Amino acid sequence: MQGRLREALCAYNKALKLAPNSDAIWYGLGTCLEMQLDYKGAQEAYVKAVALNPENTEPKGSLKALELFNRGVSLQQHGRLQDAAMKYKQALSVKPQAAHLWYALGTVCEAMHESWLPVEYYERAANLNPAQKAYKQIAKAARKFYEERTCDWSMTVAAPSVVNLEPLNRFAQFLQNRGSYLQAELCYEHALDIGQSVLGPKHPQIAATCANYAAFLRQFNRNEEADRLEQRAKAIQAKSQQQAQPL
Repeated sequence: MQGRLREALCAYNKALKLAPNSDAIWYGLGTCLEMQLDYKGAQEAYVKAVALNPENTEPKGSLKALELFNRGVSLQQHGRLQDAAMKYKQALSVKPQAAHLWYALGTVCEAMHESWLPVEYYERAANLNPAQKAYKQIAKAARKFYEERTCDWSMTVAAPSVVNLEPLNRFAQFLQNRGSYLQAELCYEHALDIGQSVLGPKHPQIAATCANYAAFLRQFNRNEEADRLEQRAKAIQAKSQQQAQPL
C-alpha cells in the first residue's frame, strides 16, 4: 500500500507538469500527502487547489479539517484533552475519511481513559489508511491492552487480590517508546490509582509501577518526582522482604 501511495504521488507530480493549473490534480496530490502524514505539503497543495478554483468545496473542506486538527494537537499538548477531542470531532465532521483524525481522537480518548473508544478509533484509522502500518500495530496493542484490563477488572469483582498492573505498565512503556509521553504518564498515574484503590498503597505491584514511572520521569530531568517514587518503591520492597522472612 505504501508503494501505491508513492506511485500515486509520482503520477500526480507528472500530471502537474502537463496541467499545472488543474485544481483537481492539486487536490489529489494534497490527499496523497495527507495520507503520508505530510500535513504541511498537503496544506500547500490544498491552498493551491482553492486558489485555482474557489468553487471547489473539497479542498476547502480539507483545509478546514487540517486547521481543526492542528488546533486539536496544540490543545492536547497543553493538557486540554476535552477541548482537543472536540476539535478532532469537528474536523471529522468535515472529513470523516481522514485516518489521521481518527487516530488523533484515539490518542486523546486514551489519555482520558475512555473505555474501548481508543480501540475503535485506532482500528478505523488502520482501515482507512492501511499504508500506515503503525496504525495497525497501535490498534492491535490497544485492543490487547483493553481486553487484558477488562479481564483484570472482571477478576477484581470476585477477588481484588488478583488485579494485575503489568498490562498497564507494559502499555505505558509502549506509549513511551513511540513518543506519546503525555499518554504514557497518564497511563502510569492510572495504574497507580487502580493499584492503590484495589490492592492498597503498599502492594509489591505498586512498587514496580513506581519504579517504572520514576525511570520515565528521569528522561525529562524530573528528578525530585523520580526520587520520591523510587524511595516509595524501595520502602514497599523492603517491607515485603521483611514479611517474607520466616519467623
